Amino acid sequence: MAQRRMFSLKVVDTDMFLDMSPTAQNLYFHLAMRADDDGFVSNPKKIAKMVSPADDDLKMLTAKEFIIPFQSGVIVIRHWKENNYIQSDRKHDTIYQEEKKLLREENGGIYRLNDSCIQNGYKMDTEVRLGKVRLGEVKNDFSKEKSSLKSDKVEEEITVTNVDEDGYEKINRFGKKEGEPKTAKNTENLALVHKFYDMVEKETGVKPMESITADYIAVCNAIKKGGFTPKQIVDIYDWWFGRRDVNVKILGSLTACLSPKNLTYYKMDN
Repeated sequence: MAQRRMFSLKVVDTDMFLDMSPTAQNLYFHLAMRADDDGFVSNPKKIAKMVSPADDDLKMLTAKEFIIPFQSGVIVIRHWKENNYIQSDRKHDTIYQEEKKLLREENGGIYRLNDSCIQNGYKMDTEVRLGKVRLGEVKNDFSKEKSSLKSDKVEEEITVTNVDEDGYEKINRFGKKEGEPKTAKNTENLALVHKFYDMVEKETGVKPMESITADYIAVCNAIKKGGFTPKQIVDIYDWWFGRRDVNVKILGSLTACLSPKNLTYYKMDN
């Protein structure tokens, strides 16, 4: 493994990166320093325990889409090729070829999971999987004037195991037959996620690259920990797209829109 690694200001000088806690930023640098020549890290939990006092920094890096976790426990640095250029005659291919097959490259080499791959959540501590999907229409009234969120998207069922109760109080759990996994539904919060995707496409003309697990968590946290109502979440979306200081590259990021720092700005303006 190489002894030197590089970092691009296009990645680490963005609001998305700098909005994270100092410990999460520090962990990102340590993970990248220990990555192989394709950006894969085999022992992220061990590294996190060594350098980060916060338990949720790996989850933060996942939610902000700076790393991608795999069920094997391996992670990959998403912007690896933005940060590093390694000549082909000096490069050693990763041994994690199965994980690499699950990825595609876009925008100059940024990793993203293949559309056909269902790899959501963080299996090391928290695992949230997209389950079966049923066609339907989700309708929610958020005001007395019958202002509603209407989505022609699908109603999604999410399988949840080993989830931190504090982060998911809004989810109503129910059991199936003995031996089957417990499931959870929250169509209201999922409708809010899809509402944001629709607004991104309307505002930018580009269909957003969906990271529904991280976005779903962001909505849940904004409602539970931030104390916002669903109607206020929609107001935040409108305010977000009306801001002139938002970098175009992160305009379509729901996790950035509902980040604690951004919600503080919203409260100040309103």
